[in-house]
Amino acid sequence: MGPVVRGRRSSGDEELNQHPEWLIPVLVHYGFEEPTENLGSRAIKCGFHGDSTPSATVNTAEGWFNCHTYAECPSGNAVQIIMKKEQVDYREAYEIAESIGRASGAEVSSTRQSRRSGGSRGRSSGGARLRRSWRS
Repeated sequence: MGPVVRGRRSSGDEELNQHPEWLIPVLVHYGFEEPTENLGSRAIKCGFHGDSTPSATVNTAEGWFNCHTYAECPSGNAVQIIMKKEQVDYREAYEIAESIGRASGAEVSSTRQSRRSGGSRGRSSGGARLRRSWRS
């Protein structure tokens, strides 16, 4: 398998989306409380080892999860979590994530803009624009 690069995994000649919209349905499938969508990084109770206090971080906007307490807990995006939890290869985990996402009604986005890639979060499309100088 190829390396993971900014939300895409290169597998031979094809590139496979990592679909951040599948993360919440996958976490709920594994017994997590449903995290709030698109709020960036947030503390959450890890459903893989039964937390009483939050010990994990989830970022639903970028589509990743990480438990800070146990290394045995799956981490990563929805597909990587399924790969580790179910002990399956990438293609099978991708298909499982897709079916969980579709069953939950998660909309599959083909293109996604984030702040990192120059998205327009909270900005109107018209109006005055700031001119950058050599100092900024």
